[in-house]
Amino acid sequence: MSVLTPTDTLSSTHLQELGVKSGINSELIQLNFSFMSGNTVYDTLCSSPKIKRLNSGRLPKWAMDLMQRPEQGGWWCSGLDPLNDWQAMQWGCFKPDVPRVIEPQGFNPKAKAKTIKYEHPLKTKTRAFFLRVPNHIWEAIAERYGLTLSDTDRGQGFWPWVWENPSIPILVTEGVKKAACLLSNGYVAIALPGISMGYRAIRDENDVVLKRELIPELQHFATLGREFRFCFDYETKQKTIQSVNTNLGITASLLIKSASQVKIIQLPGPEKGVDDFIVGQGRSPLRSAIRRPLPRRNGKLINLIC
Repeated sequence: MSVLTPTDTLSSTHLQELGVKSGINSELIQLNFSFMSGNTVYDTLCSSPKIKRLNSGRLPKWAMDLMQRPEQGGWWCSGLDPLNDWQAMQWGCFKPDVPRVIEPQGFNPKAKAKTIKYEHPLKTKTRAFFLRVPNHIWEAIAERYGLTLSDTDRGQGFWPWVWENPSIPILVTEGVKKAACLLSNGYVAIALPGISMGYRAIRDENDVVLKRELIPELQHFATLGREFRFCFDYETKQKTIQSVNTNLGITASLLIKSASQVKIIQLPGPEKGVDDFIVGQGRSPLRSAIRRPLPRRNGKLINLIC
């Protein structure tokens, strides 16, 4: 599989999206985001051995059809792998400049086409994003929590240092741009690709759920007393709120069983994502939201978002 380097050129539109609209530090962008186009898109998104190529070496048509105009390119982001000694993670996220559109099926006149904004490697388990962090951000985070960086700390890297310091809370958000924005503002943050991606359901041969367990990356950091702060989007649709609450409750309960602590940060809106919130309102309102986590009763989270 081709692994892109962060020196591959991003367009001015990409930099506007990442640096201005999402408030991501320029050095953090350079370390984690890169441009990807053409066959590299297919090679990256279809690298799973579960995808069988044709005798000619080409990908099957169903895989080729997933990207309608890959030559237009887009940005790619991947981080470091806590399960592989913090080497570059092969899994990541691709945001095409021309996204594919899934047309509605059937005869429902109210059905709408669905635009797929983000793509991830096919037939591969989803992961979490642990972005590369520049030194000046690392130093700001250490100062925030009253810690001094030793030469040993600097030698092992940012994320092993976070792991060795369970007093440092970890913010969990949905979407890599939001985690990048939080890191840019001096908070340790990891990103899930979706609200239900913090855990996996273990099923039997009849597809019945036997149990649920944390994804290995979260389990790796779920050490005694570690505080996880979930900061998902501001929502107004009741159906979405219910879905977020259900998935947050499952992930939170699994973390609590692992002896970690959990808090829920409620964004007041009207901005939807935490990156939009920070860009629109500044750091001070975010600090206020973090200081006012939602309540718990009898060890359980209540009134998560609604």
